Amino acid sequence: QARIMKQICSHSVRAELPFPKSHVDHLLWKRHYARCLSSSKPVFLAATFWYLTVNILELAGNEAHNNHRRCVIPEHVEKVMYNPEFHAPLGMCPSFLMMRCSDPGRTADVST
Repeated sequence: QARIMKQICSHSVRAELPFPKSHVDHLLWKRHYARCLSSSKPVFLAATFWYLTVNILELAGNEAHNNHRRCVIPEHVEKVMYNPEFHAPLGMCPSFLMMRCSDPGRTADVST
């Protein structure tokens, strides 16, 4: 009986994670990182994603509340991500969160 229940429950369900461990594992294999990581790393990374998401959205919600908004908009999340005063509650190094991915939709402001 216990063996059947163990097979039914996924790693994400056992770890009580909303992010699927299998998806993280797939991304690690796709990018060829899985060869040098143990089998427990996808669960750890899924937990890390969950922690960061919850905290960033909480800070963005606080920012929306401070601006008298009922809903979080992308600008609130961006302000949290790129404002160094918000990094301390996350325990993150500001330089890690300051790295921006190149966005093809944005144009660079070039002053001559």
